[in-house]
Amino acid sequence: MNQSADFAMKWVQRLLLFLIVGSISLALFKPFCNFLFHCGCEGFWAGGSAHCNVHTPGVPHCPFCATGNWGGILPKASILIAQAIVMFAPFKLSKASRVSLGILAFPVIGTIIGFLFHFLTGYPTFIF
Repeated sequence: MNQSADFAMKWVQRLLLFLIVGSISLALFKPFCNFLFHCGCEGFWAGGSAHCNVHTPGVPHCPFCATGNWGGILPKASILIAQAIVMFAPFKLSKASRVSLGILAFPVIGTIIGFLFHFLTGYPTFIF
């Protein structure tokens, strides 16, 4: 193969890895939300946010679910952007390292964004 074909193949492989890692993160986002806030969110296979406390009057509401587009888009977009940086940055990393760092970006960035939402909304529960 020539250099341009190798370059293209490398980017296609990175794109596929990003799509896999990003899809896993998006699929696990609601259970992660529940881990952070103990709000009742579940995986899409179990009802998603149908059991979230945002539907219960008189109790503090989940910061992600209660803040509309900010809570729905910002955490997921931040995670995906971090994963894209890991997958596509021109660092000399193996595929396994890129996947590992991409997976690690999900809880790290998600927890940081979750803490910011917890702090800014005054939600009483965060992780513990």
